[in-house]
Amino acid sequence: MAEYVGVLIMLGLVAVPGCLGWMLITRRREAGEGSPEEPADVSSPRPESSPGAGSGFFLAAAAFVVLQAAGLVVVAWALAFGQLAAQGLMEVGIFLLPLAVAVAYLWRRGALDW
Repeated sequence: MAEYVGVLIMLGLVAVPGCLGWMLITRRREAGEGSPEEPADVSSPRPESSPGAGSGFFLAAAAFVVLQAAGLVVVAWALAFGQLAAQGLMEVGIFLLPLAVAVAYLWRRGALDW
């Protein structure tokens, strides 16, 4: 069982944000935001020449790609956790700390809201 501790930690890192997102979406739906009954804003239709996605969408997509690449490193760490032990845990903590700070910064600035 000890050889699977890293994999379990990795699954926790994936499951916790997923559960938080699910709870936020559920709360938003219960509040009635974005329901089909809400009238659409038809006062200013989008011109045909305007782009479909704003720059915020592309910034969020770039952040997603970077975080997915970091996830690959965490998967490799989880597979080698038995050999790395406490030193590996400290190294992955140092690796994930700047990523967590970057996500918090992007979230705070509203870059993830496109």
